[in-house]
Amino acid sequence: MKPIHVTTENPSNYARLANDAKASGVTLTAGPMPPIRAKYVLSNLPMDRPLQNVIALCKALRKSDARQIAVNGVTVRNALKTRTPIHPSSATPPQLPIPTNQAYDPSVALVIGCFDVSEEHEKAMRAAIAQLSRLDPLPKIVLVELSESCCGMMEGVLDGITGSRYVTLPSDDRYKGLFHKEALFHYAITHLVGNADLFVLHDGDVYPTRTDWISLIRTTIAGKDVIQPFGNSNDTIDPAFAAISCCKALVTKDWPRKTPGLSWAVTRDYWERVGGMNTWAIAGAGDTLWAAEIRCSKEDFAYMKKWTYFNAFWRDIQAARLGYLDVPIVHVNHGPRATRCYNQRHEILNHFAPIADHLEWDLNTLLHRFRVAGCPMQKALLRRRELLTRDDVVRVLKESGTDRPINLVGFGY
Repeated sequence: MKPIHVTTENPSNYARLANDAKASGVTLTAGPMPPIRAKYVLSNLPMDRPLQNVIALCKALRKSDARQIAVNGVTVRNALKTRTPIHPSSATPPQLPIPTNQAYDPSVALVIGCFDVSEEHEKAMRAAIAQLSRLDPLPKIVLVELSESCCGMMEGVLDGITGSRYVTLPSDDRYKGLFHKEALFHYAITHLVGNADLFVLHDGDVYPTRTDWISLIRTTIAGKDVIQPFGNSNDTIDPAFAAISCCKALVTKDWPRKTPGLSWAVTRDYWERVGGMNTWAIAGAGDTLWAAEIRCSKEDFAYMKKWTYFNAFWRDIQAARLGYLDVPIVHVNHGPRATRCYNQRHEILNHFAPIADHLEWDLNTLLHRFRVAGCPMQKALLRRRELLTRDDVVRVLKESGTDRPINLVGFGY
């Protein structure tokens, strides 16, 4: 394990700090004081020492006030409050080995949908897809993105990958502000996957830790309709993203740590039987809606209970035969979890219910779009990254020009 680097304003304290840390199984090294206002500074934190171990270390250093200790440039108290990543950004996540004599299996289509991609998200996706290209056998990788919201940011990412397809769909300003992932899956499966009989519906910033992942998915899904092809997920930087798959939670009953997202594997037969995934989760949480519809979730999925517009689009489809593949997957970080504003997005949409009044369906791309560009609902959703508090929701609604009374009914943050 790498040592933890500590600096202090009073070098005479170093011997005591080193002894306290040694008792906790930590090796400390001394160095110059970086430009940050904290009495003790920890840097080069190893990837296998998550936030809770830092807190334990702080206690070992006999410091009751966490504000006095900074970890990789972030005070521990602030890291607790904002979930700011405290692992070093230079830390190297697990890498898949480069295969020799790589096989290709076009009967499995791995589908990725891109919309509203930021520069950091693009970097994360390119890093993850580079790892996916090392799978053996290699599935048919299909990536679909919107022209207006992505501007071809992912162009070239699949170059040199056998059997891959990259398609950019035409779009305009009316598509902006909406989440299109599930609709992009529908487009890809309708037009691009060929004769594949197994679909892996995948977030582009995620990759597995096994090169034989596709073979394991094929084996695991035998006799089932849908599986989550992972057991545990971990982020390259932020421990707040760590979770287990919903399908694994059905077995372990560890519901507080479940995630319905990241990746699903579905047989073509079941996809066609139920009409695919629900495309109405236009502010995200489409995976949550899907998990609830196929009966993977318990009845306590918060979105299903709190958001009127979600309930309106619930489909009573045939329950799936479920399973999971107990292989870890890696989420390549592109920002702290706290900035995702999950609840606030749905608070916005709940205000505009019924949301179908504001949208229309594009028969060519199979995507939803606003009837009128620049309408209050679109203005509000375009500013979703500002929605850090409930007060922000009220402010953004007012500034977006809505003429409805602002009556928020969601839960707190």
